Amino acid sequence: MTVDLEGFFGASRPAVESTALPAFAAGGLRAQLSAAHPEAVVRVVRGRKATTVPAFFDEAAAALQLPDYFSENWDSFLSSLRGLADDSTAPHAMVISDAVLLLSQADPAEFGTLVAVLGAVDAEWQAKHPPRRLRVLLGETGARLDELEARLALARSNA
Repeated sequence: MTVDLEGFFGASRPAVESTALPAFAAGGLRAQLSAAHPEAVVRVVRGRKATTVPAFFDEAAAALQLPDYFSENWDSFLSSLRGLADDSTAPHAMVISDAVLLLSQADPAEFGTLVAVLGAVDAEWQAKHPPRRLRVLLGETGARLDELEARLALARSNA
């Protein structure tokens, strides 16, 4: 899959999608998205550093610069993401590198919870603050992309 930089924040795009992303290329994709959408906030979360739920919350809080009151649970994560819309009119993108490792040591349901939370926040942002979006791009090398896409499909089917 090639990332459509110009249409990245389009209303028809899903909140969370996967793409082939060479190892250590997330920073380059972040730069390309930032150049194509200078108004956007683009952050990178390292999946290899977010294999458990506590590690994900730690990595995401740092990357997204979540507020100090973020208490590292799903309700607080949802609330903190909602608060980003109050703090900024910019669309937000999260590029997750090594995404097959994201929450890989957690209960598989946790990945589904993450996908559901991200989708809910994106839908709320679009409804309350159009055309604002929260887009998440799960990047993985071509060799592991099928595994990632299977996890994402399972998470969506269980939502």
